[in-house]
Amino acid sequence: MRRFGPGLLILPALCAAAIAVSAPASLAAVQVAYRCDVDICLLDPDAPSSVTNLTDNGATSLDETPVWSPDGKRIAFVSTFGNGARNIFVMTPDAPGQAINLATQVTQYPNTGSYVENPVWSPDGTKIAFEQEPNINGPFGIYVAAADGTTAQPLTITTNGVHPAWSPDGTKIAFSKGQQVYIANSDGSTSTPAPLENGAGHDPIWSPDGTRIAFDGINPQEHDPFVDLHVVSATGGGTPVITPIHYTQWTFASWSADGTRLAYRSTSDQSDGRIRVVGADGSNDVGLGGVDLEDDRTPSWSPDGTRVVFVGNVYSLSDSNFHDYDIYIASSAGGTGAPQKLTMTGNKNFEPMWRPDPAYGPPLPTSPGPPGTGPTTNPPPPVGGQQKPNVVWITNRIPWSPGTSTVTVGKVTCPPDYSCRVAAAGIVPLHGIARAARKAKKIVFGRSHMTVPAGATRAVKLRLTRAGIALLRKRRSLTVKVAVTTTITGRPKTTTRHTIRLKYVRAKHKRH
Repeated sequence: MRRFGPGLLILPALCAAAIAVSAPASLAAVQVAYRCDVDICLLDPDAPSSVTNLTDNGATSLDETPVWSPDGKRIAFVSTFGNGARNIFVMTPDAPGQAINLATQVTQYPNTGSYVENPVWSPDGTKIAFEQEPNINGPFGIYVAAADGTTAQPLTITTNGVHPAWSPDGTKIAFSKGQQVYIANSDGSTSTPAPLENGAGHDPIWSPDGTRIAFDGINPQEHDPFVDLHVVSATGGGTPVITPIHYTQWTFASWSADGTRLAYRSTSDQSDGRIRVVGADGSNDVGLGGVDLEDDRTPSWSPDGTRVVFVGNVYSLSDSNFHDYDIYIASSAGGTGAPQKLTMTGNKNFEPMWRPDPAYGPPLPTSPGPPGTGPTTNPPPPVGGQQKPNVVWITNRIPWSPGTSTVTVGKVTCPPDYSCRVAAAGIVPLHGIARAARKAKKIVFGRSHMTVPAGATRAVKLRLTRAGIALLRKRRSLTVKVAVTTTITGRPKTTTRHTIRLKYVRAKHKRH
């Protein structure tokens, strides 16, 4: 973002090196979100060659740790977008039109060394818990903010703890501090969190029915940092179920939607890691296959429990710099077959998470859903006051379909005491056009004029010319140079320039 004078903010829609990615009107229900190098991508595991880059802003920011909301409608993730600080954002992959390019900023931390990670949705989809380290000298604490971006100051659950996990009823948050799991009230009312009985370990994860908690417990024979997988009663007491593992430092445990099984990482020595599946009672422990010199992590279940996706790191003993990180899929029944590789490009693919389907899990509490698709207001944030949500244009993609007469290319915010007159123009250079067709050196693709009230924010939309539409239809994609000129009474004109990439996306007809 660039600022020009007090109060005037020009938010370009795209950066100069943008590459457009078409976005379908409706994304598939069977879908895996994952980090694709520095962006968040989506793929259908049954058609993995079709990939949608959800954030698609390249080196503009690092986007990671995608997490689906419980209803499968939104994705939260951590990003350095904007000021370079790590913050949590939420996007709606199925938003209509160009709203798919928008993200709501959930946290508002400045770029002062703060570190944010591990976002986790509340069961009703209204809040997000996360870890935050105030500075590099720590420690991490656990905080909660409203998922709609209205929390001015996140609620403190604990100032010393990591790896939050919500109870399915939304009233509790489990976390770990050192080698002990604790339970706190999710409304911040717990002055001293209670240690979980039989909970000596870290990285807790609550079962879907709320009766059990799984976590990593130190292996008594191999000692710290090697762990076993523990499952204990969420209310304390009883006999823990322990799955012994050799030389594993993290299990990355993940519950199946029906709560009967867990996927976890296991090693038989101090090198390769494999994903296994075990019953919640410790029975039927099976491996999902793999190859030598591969380290598998972060399993995520399909909603119906038949398959598991995970990241596999294929490395070389002779070249310490060689690492291929890709997303794999395997049957949860195990067997001798090798897992199938889903990601075909980049070799820097991490953190897969399968899109949930509420039909396969316990009933979800009623969620207000993303803005514009349900009730008009969310419950107020727990503490710290409310603020107007900060919604940003986060991607570099602008799809265009026949019948659309305008294209949004940015936003303008005027200072509180002056209105603005805004003029925008998009020009297509005629490089590569047949000589007979280029009597001029450029084509005016679109224009717009508007007045923005004082203190208001308006989208800058180019109204497309006939020549521009005809050229886009013919060439299917265009590079457009956009100039936005803003005039404020008593001040010099300011002009910003940026380049956008548009791609012609044929509208899909509904089947009857």
